[in-house]
Amino acid sequence: MPHSKNGKISLIGYACDLGTSQPGTERGPEHVINSPHMNRINQLINDYECFYPIGHATGLAALPFLHDINVRMATATEQLTKNGRHFVTLGGDHSSAIGTWSGASSGIATRGDLGLIWIDAHMDSHTLETTPSDNIHGMPLAVLLGHGDLSLTSVRTSKPKIKPEHVCLIGVRSFEPEEKNLLEHLNVRIFYMEEIIQRGIEAVLNEALAIATTGTAGFGISFDLDAIDPLEAPGVGTPAPNGLSSKKLFNALKAWNNHPQLVGLEIAEFNPSLDKNHQTEDIIFEIIETLFSKESL
Repeated sequence: MPHSKNGKISLIGYACDLGTSQPGTERGPEHVINSPHMNRINQLINDYECFYPIGHATGLAALPFLHDINVRMATATEQLTKNGRHFVTLGGDHSSAIGTWSGASSGIATRGDLGLIWIDAHMDSHTLETTPSDNIHGMPLAVLLGHGDLSLTSVRTSKPKIKPEHVCLIGVRSFEPEEKNLLEHLNVRIFYMEEIIQRGIEAVLNEALAIATTGTAGFGISFDLDAIDPLEAPGVGTPAPNGLSSKKLFNALKAWNNHPQLVGLEIAEFNPSLDKNHQTEDIIFEIIETLFSKESL
């Protein structure tokens, strides 16, 4: 367990694969913590806590276990956000977002709303009525917007955690019509890969930052590793071709290094059993360094 008296980030492990039908993501946090590359960020880390599910099931049968672990996650991120401490959630599948951002939203509530930048190949905006797979990692953004099973939408509070005007998606290229219909009905801004290629990632990030910081007290970043092209980040369970370039993305994100309104970062869907030559593992450390290093890289 890494510790640094001068560290400014609390690492939170979400050792859970219950939101997906493919095992492996539950080993993500431990793999990162035990990586020899931890020395790259060790001076940034204040403490580390890891959450584990209390039982195991798949599909919709996992709902009670996912409710429990996300309530515990939300308690942690709420307290950190209230205290002005940065956090980085290490997944685990992307159902982690339910706890991560429900807690952060509650923690910042006395100051204002939370903005959220969702970087992902997918929309993650299914509900129990629209899901083709019953996998709950395809539902967390809908849950945060107030749509979905009550056991998940009621984490910390029954109110929606994020307002549609304060969230945007970046890198989307794989989705079902029902998800698109929900997000378009809510007027959520979606930056598809086609627009990113046309405009460039810098312009897209500038607009995304404006969305997440206008009328909010702070913002978070939920980063699904499958947003990156699978040739660069193979260690994910649901790869989608023609994704973001990690080099271009991180070069553009350097402008957000130690951004005063950044509350926390979530890194989801790392499956070490699918990684090749530590490529995806390296990206995890690169994103943390890019956003939180003491000096801009």
